[in-house]
Amino acid sequence: MNTRRRFLITAPLGVVSAALACSHEPDAGTTLTYTIDGVTQDEPVTGGGSGSTAFDAQPASGGSVYLRSERAGTGDGRVYTIAYTVSDGSLSCTGTVDVKVPHDTAHAAVKSPHSYNSLG
Repeated sequence: MNTRRRFLITAPLGVVSAALACSHEPDAGTTLTYTIDGVTQDEPVTGGGSGSTAFDAQPASGGSVYLRSERAGTGDGRVYTIAYTVSDGSLSCTGTVDVKVPHDTAHAAVKSPHSYNSLG
């Protein structure tokens, strides 16, 4: 499992969509269903240059999630972790994928051990 968008650009600040995509083709006639089970981030949702916005992630239809493309100005970048389930109606699998918002173009985002609920 991967996302079509693994890195977000931080300027201008806004919300972008990250869509899950399966690396395996389903059996003929089978439709895969993607569910976003949760989204966390390694920076606090409010305060510290985070923009103090209403939400930092919001599930959308079709295995997509909207992510706020911002990070704390004094931090080392933000890392969102998306937990998901993919099902074909009889079998399912779960996993996680990280989407990074670098502090700037010269420095990659660094995942810290902190975890905050991005969904509010």
